[in-house]
Amino acid sequence: MPFIGGIILVIILAFVVWMLLTPVFTKVGEKVTKKYKQFTKEESANEESKDV
Repeated sequence: MPFIGGIILVIILAFVVWMLLTPVFTKVGEKVTKKYKQFTKEESANEESKDV
């Protein structure tokens, strides 16, 4: 039976780590999306100026 207890322990630890790291991943994701939006705005502005 220690095998089943080990599986349960691993699942609980994985859940706790996931709950702790979720806010960190969301903050990093927001920063990346903001930088990506700024980059796409600059790219579209450069393309428009080339057309004119």
